Amino acid sequence: MSQLLTYLRNDAHPLRDSLTKALSRPQFALSVEEEKHRSDALGLPFILCLIDIDGLRKINDEFGRRMGDAVLIEAASRMRQRLDDLDYDGIEYLHARFDGDAFMLLARDCSIKRGKRLAQAICNSIRHEPFCDNVDVTVTIGVTQYRVGEATDSVLSRCEKTLYLAKQYGSDHVEVAPTPENLRSSNVVPMPNLAQTAKRRRLTG
Repeated sequence: MSQLLTYLRNDAHPLRDSLTKALSRPQFALSVEEEKHRSDALGLPFILCLIDIDGLRKINDEFGRRMGDAVLIEAASRMRQRLDDLDYDGIEYLHARFDGDAFMLLARDCSIKRGKRLAQAICNSIRHEPFCDNVDVTVTIGVTQYRVGEATDSVLSRCEKTLYLAKQYGSDHVEVAPTPENLRSSNVVPMPNLAQTAKRRRLTG
């Protein structure tokens, strides 16, 4: 594992979220920028997964914010444990608290297929057994792959849009953003080429 990833995954790292011990969002953003430069130089992909805890606001309303915090802590712990279990598969990762009820994962040198399997493994680890006081918790995840040369804002925005699409299918769901390789099999329908459509109409009309 790289020295950077080992350093950032140290539980004593000062730039961690105080509640969940995941990396803070600002530090994660810097790490994504660094990984972009590495990916551009080596031509190696990386995956981003935006992980939303389903119904956390409802949990806060019904059981109180202390329970909501306990769910966040346990969810982060289960994610880390599952990711550590997957280290044998050669996946290096960074894990951050992205928002109030969301986490972000960066998986280095990871294809979109492996990224989807990783996201499904995280869903399974959260769903596996109830949380404290028998509260059932699930997560919904948007998965996207960095495209060499694109801006970090672009890949982050695509990851957020993919999560939004995943939420349309309900809770406990993984959705993968289209890539040039999986576009035809994705749930996203590409816009038609209007110029080509007009040309065909002229030729057939």
